[in-house]
Amino acid sequence: NHHNYRNMEARAQDFLSQLTPEETAALESLRGALKAKGTLSSDSSQLLMSAIWARKLNVERAQELYENNQRIRKLLNLPADYVPVTLVNEKLLDTHGYWVEPDKTDKEGRLITYAVPGRIVTTHLPIEDVFVWLFFMNDYCAYNVAPAIARKQVVIVEDVAHMGFKNMDMRLNKKAKEFGLSNVQNLFAQRVGAIYLVNFSVLLRPLLSFAKLFIKAKLIQRIHIVNHAELHKFIDPESLSFEMGGHLQSSGATWVEHAKAQGGMTPGAGHHSSTASTSSSTSSTLPAPVDNKI
Repeated sequence: NHHNYRNMEARAQDFLSQLTPEETAALESLRGALKAKGTLSSDSSQLLMSAIWARKLNVERAQELYENNQRIRKLLNLPADYVPVTLVNEKLLDTHGYWVEPDKTDKEGRLITYAVPGRIVTTHLPIEDVFVWLFFMNDYCAYNVAPAIARKQVVIVEDVAHMGFKNMDMRLNKKAKEFGLSNVQNLFAQRVGAIYLVNFSVLLRPLLSFAKLFIKAKLIQRIHIVNHAELHKFIDPESLSFEMGGHLQSSGATWVEHAKAQGGMTPGAGHHSSTASTSSSTSSTLPAPVDNKI
C-alpha cells in the first residue's frame, strides 16, 4: 500500500545518506553501466551496493557479481529485488541453524553471523530450495545491515558440535557449476573476514580436511578453532549470542521468529521491480554468468 511504499522509500533515502562520496560515485557508475548494457534487473541501491562492497568498490567486478546474482534469480523464478521469508522452505528456517544480528559486530566492527551446521541437513530437499534460502539470507543482510557495518567483512561464528558429513550438501557447488560458476561463493555478496569454530573436537579433523578441498586458500587461513573464552578476545560477550557463550539473548529460534513476523514485505528497497514476473521482463538480456574469482 501507499504507506508501505513511502516507508520503503524513506529507508532507501536513509541508506543513501550514509554512503561516502566514493561509494556514491561507484553506485552511480555501476547503475549506469548496467543500464547501458540492459542488465539492470533491480534498481535497488542496497543490492547494488552489496555487490560493490563485496568487490571492494571495483565497479567492473561488482557488475559481474550482480549479473551472476540476477541471472540465477531469474532461473529460480525469484524476485529481482528481495526474496521474502514467505518463499523459503519452512523446514530450512525451522532448523534454526543460521542467523544474523544486523546491528552486532565483533571488535573490528564486522557483522557477526552464526551457523550451527549440526542442525542442518538439506540433502533430502530440492537443491533449488537451498538456493532460495541462501538468496533470502543474502537479501536480508543487504537490506537490514547499516552501511557502517555492511562495507566491512563479515565473521562467522560456527558451533560445529554434532556436525558430520551428513550436514555437507555437495550438490551446492555442483549446481553452481551448472549455473556456469566454479563455486557458490561467486554468487553471493559476502566477504568473510574470519570463521571461528567452537566445540571443535579431534573427531572433526577429517571433516575439516575434506571441507578445505572446496574452500579458497585465503579463506582457509581465516579459520580459527577457539573455545568460548578465546572467542571473547574477538567479540565482546554483550554482542555475542548466548548459544556461543555470550550474553546476548538471541538465537536461531528468536531470529527466525522475527523474520517470519516481518512476513513477505519488501523491506525498503527503493526499487522499480519487486516480483519474479517483473524481473523476468527485464533480465532476458543478462549475459551468461561470469566466474568472478576472488
